[in-house]
Amino acid sequence: MSPQARFIALVGLPAALALGILIPKDEGVVLKTYRDPVGILTSCMGHTGPELKLGQTFTRSECEATMYADLLKHTEPVIKCMGQGAWDRMPAYKRVAIIDFTFNKGVAAFCGSTYKAQLVAGNPKACEQPKRWVMANGGRVDCRIRANNCFGVVLRGERNARMCTGDMSNLGLDGIDFAPDGATPEGTQ
Repeated sequence: MSPQARFIALVGLPAALALGILIPKDEGVVLKTYRDPVGILTSCMGHTGPELKLGQTFTRSECEATMYADLLKHTEPVIKCMGQGAWDRMPAYKRVAIIDFTFNKGVAAFCGSTYKAQLVAGNPKACEQPKRWVMANGGRVDCRIRANNCFGVVLRGERNARMCTGDMSNLGLDGIDFAPDGATPEGTQ
């Protein structure tokens, strides 16, 4: 089974479709290797790894395959650290928020976070947690200060918090049904 098919099987089609739209928008699509703002060799849609060499080029389809492999690498350990039962209880919109957060912050950050603990416990305030993640560069740069040129971290945290509650408005995800079987996201009727 391809990484894309395995990813869809783990998160469900609505979440996979949403992340397939959001990740390229957030990370950009660069068909060659480049150094990110902190000097990490990067390619495609935020992919990093020891196999990258400066000057490599990629096709769009190679980058999409890499993105799904990367999403899978972030999803499998998240399910393990949350527990399968807790993961299975998460609606599609929460899965989008969880994997988007993890793709951006890392598996260890999510699995050791208050965000994860509160989600697993069913705490209704869990979705506020992504807004707290406003630092970059190992906690040395405060992204709330616009002059630090990382305000996107703050915006992504705010968006992630909205997605966690089921607010998928203004994300370019129209037509994706995040609440199958008549379920409604938190705070809606």
